Amino acid sequence: MKTDIHDQLGLRRVINARGSYTPFGVSRSHDAVAAVVAESLKHYFVMSELAEAAGDRIANIYDVESVGFSHCAAGSITMAIAAVMVGEDMDLLYKLPDTCNISHRVVIQAGHLVNYGQPVEQAIRLAGAEVVVAGGQHGCTVEELEAALDTDDVCALMCVESRLCKPGTVAADQAVALAHKKGVTAVIDAAAQDLRLPDVLGFGADITITSGQKYYAGPTCGLALGSKSMVGAMALQEKGIGRAMKLTKEGIIGALAAVELRVQTDMDAWSAEQKSKSDDFAAHLNQIRHLTVACEADQTGLPFLRVRAALDEASAGHTAFQVAEHLAANDPMISVQEHELDKGVLNFEIIGLNRSELEIIYERLSDLLD
Repeated sequence: MKTDIHDQLGLRRVINARGSYTPFGVSRSHDAVAAVVAESLKHYFVMSELAEAAGDRIANIYDVESVGFSHCAAGSITMAIAAVMVGEDMDLLYKLPDTCNISHRVVIQAGHLVNYGQPVEQAIRLAGAEVVVAGGQHGCTVEELEAALDTDDVCALMCVESRLCKPGTVAADQAVALAHKKGVTAVIDAAAQDLRLPDVLGFGADITITSGQKYYAGPTCGLALGSKSMVGAMALQEKGIGRAMKLTKEGIIGALAAVELRVQTDMDAWSAEQKSKSDDFAAHLNQIRHLTVACEADQTGLPFLRVRAALDEASAGHTAFQVAEHLAANDPMISVQEHELDKGVLNFEIIGLNRSELEIIYERLSDLLD
């Protein structure tokens, strides 16, 4: 079952039931996207023309003014904050990350301080900005967010749309409206929300960032959707601190191919197939002793289910951590989500897996627990 690449390099195969997770390569591209990427590698392009043409195509699909690209969503965050601070002023652009005499404070709610492999606040600080945290462990109230936005030298509000966010925060649309009332630019990080991107764009942020390699399953890419002025200012950052974050020809062409493939996909049929697969997998796992299994909706409203398996650790003689380690210890390695292992729960995101891979997960769990 191993591919030539795994054999050639002596690598383990991965059954990724963790989701669009960067350490495992994020996603699997459709053959059509891979073919377009491979073809692009054979050609030269005027990169500015390529970025503009591809950006215009995607902008037309999502009915936004402009779309820009970066190497990844995290890079887009840094470039967006830099663009907010200095706009198209090249003298200031070349100064970054020195923000002396530049409005440089960025407000973010405490519940949005997520870590997706890098703390989101670090992506902000890389531009030279200073983070102002609104709220605390309890969440964030409208009054607390408003007070933070009134801080001297605030230039931007950063909102994060993710199931990693903690509850009790001000909703993104309300937060964006409040920022605009204060004359503050609003940026939304919606890296893994491309399946509900039209809804997120409706929040009205000046820049909305998403990932081209999460559920789009394109090559590594960050997409920034927003006004022409903001996207243009972000593109200029390639001459400054964003130089290392610029996107390649294959990244731009692959991102466009992945977005256009999404438009051609019957999403109702896709969601129905994902539900059928999740229901069947959950029913299968429920046959294993010590597991109580159910399907669970995504907290942010993504149109698919995850499978949640609660382990009776006492009767099984294993903790959920030990079961996860067992799954990951073999070839193919099986990776599950980590966020509820301390509660005795194994969570599976399976939309990137085929049914034969799900059978391997079942067999591995059954061998251990039955």
